[in-house]
Amino acid sequence: MNKTTTTKQGNQATNETTENAFATLLRNYEQATRQGNNDNELIELATACAYSVLKKCIDVSYNPQLVSVKRDIARDNNHLQAIHNASYNAFSLAYNQDGDLIQAINDKSLAQAFDKLASVALGDGLDLVNSAIVAILEETEKTSKQGAFMEECYTVRQLKRKVYIQLEDSANGWETVKTMPIRQVFKAVRHAIDTSRAMSTDARNGYTYLEDYATDTETDTEQRIYRRLPKYADLGGHATDYNGQETLYSADRQTVEDIDTLIASLELTVRQAKVLQLRLQGYGQRAIATYLGVSFQAIQKTLGQIQTKATSNGLQPK
Repeated sequence: MNKTTTTKQGNQATNETTENAFATLLRNYEQATRQGNNDNELIELATACAYSVLKKCIDVSYNPQLVSVKRDIARDNNHLQAIHNASYNAFSLAYNQDGDLIQAINDKSLAQAFDKLASVALGDGLDLVNSAIVAILEETEKTSKQGAFMEECYTVRQLKRKVYIQLEDSANGWETVKTMPIRQVFKAVRHAIDTSRAMSTDARNGYTYLEDYATDTETDTEQRIYRRLPKYADLGGHATDYNGQETLYSADRQTVEDIDTLIASLELTVRQAKVLQLRLQGYGQRAIATYLGVSFQAIQKTLGQIQTKATSNGLQPK
């Protein structure tokens, strides 16, 4: 058996072990829920969900922020356990001479340790765990709580993947799909990563996004969507902190709408609109010609036609 085959079999065995371990967590949570005491099982399942989503995101992008967040979860769980142990052994409740209930110190060294532990800032990983906990509890309420209820199928309304990022296509882009509670938990954790500034993936991909909402006319529910502007459109600007360092990048909606209105007023042909779009994205004339499979002179002619239309609309190049 060669090395490649051995590695593949080893990876398959590891994946099977991981899947079996996760299935065990699901069954433990379901059994504990039916028995009415699932605190420990809930936390274990939520932690596993957070780890799973983070691992998948890291495998795709290897974002160093997400790697750090993943490490924080284990560290902070141990930290919270240390706080719990110090608090449990350092303090107790007692009555004073006046009969008032007070907190008595049993061990001064442990009390000092508790103060130090409590002053340490936790990372962002536990936010994902808490998002998973909330999602698990919400999904559990939708189930029968019989059998493997975290994998019961049900239907949900959502935007089609192909129109999720296109505002103009979202009006009729809703569909009814089958899902299951645990899948919705994974989606909730993924959404928490997407909307967290601390855990956001590297946004320096050349695109600018405008946030909006799409309403499903059938259920009257809203879902956040994003309009992606042309690559390298550079229609926004960077915010700066008190040190003058550039931080978040954002686009002004009015500027984008003004440019859309301006381009629409030119009444461009399909070819002219495509050439202008590519030009606004930063592509040179020769690159556009190669991309469209036409001559360099053809692109020059098209750009000249666009400029003529713009001039006739009262626009003058600077």
